[in-house]
Amino acid sequence: SSNSAYALKTDGTLYAWGYNGSGQLGDGTKTNRSTPVQVKGVDGFGYLTDVEQVFASGGSVYALKTDGTLYAWGNNVRSQLGDGTTTNRSTPVQVKGVDGFGYLTDVEQVFASGGSVYALKTDGTLYAWGYNYNGQLGDGTTTNRSTPVQVKGVDGFGYLTDVEQFSTNEYSAYALKPDGTLYAWGYNYNGQLGDGTTTNRSTPVQVKGVDGVGYLTDVEQIFTGRYFAYALKPDGTLYAWGYNGSGQLGD
Repeated sequence: SSNSAYALKTDGTLYAWGYNGSGQLGDGTKTNRSTPVQVKGVDGFGYLTDVEQVFASGGSVYALKTDGTLYAWGNNVRSQLGDGTTTNRSTPVQVKGVDGFGYLTDVEQVFASGGSVYALKTDGTLYAWGYNYNGQLGDGTTTNRSTPVQVKGVDGFGYLTDVEQFSTNEYSAYALKPDGTLYAWGYNYNGQLGDGTTTNRSTPVQVKGVDGVGYLTDVEQIFTGRYFAYALKPDGTLYAWGYNGSGQLGD
């Protein structure tokens, strides 16, 4: 996260230092720190333990515990902490469940970009909250969400399932399935969703094939940059689409 740093120890404790204007160091203050402080526990009681992953973006921080629960603190102006408020937090809060009921569980990975946050569950389903101006939460709306919503399926039918890899960039999201098919949603001004249009999408569309023929298949890995994306196939060939102002698509 810009101007703030985090260190995760092997014992699952977390330490932070640097800029603290939104409380993103998690020590209960907004005081900048030039040496590490330990991230406190929920409501400032004790310290955060059993942390497995940490992800920081835009002054907001997310800590995933070994039991699959998720905690957040720092900047919350776009409801990106998932606690049902827009209040900045200087100590961790637990991310709530869908519609604010209970808490989000069975989380495997967390991703955040531009005030939008995504949690991939162990069962391959995907949940999102925070900023949604371009439909990047994938729930069929452009309404910001202060608690998680489940990402819908193609054209809004059902829900997206079997997600194996996920990537996000500036207001767009990408989900790769085990069968090598790729899906995208959100901001599309530069054609970065790969559906042959420049229309924003609030639910996933399947990424099309070369020259728009059929669909992209056999994708092994997905990488994203600002307004563009890359797909790597098992045979070592690479495909790209979206913004190309600096020649980043390599064509």
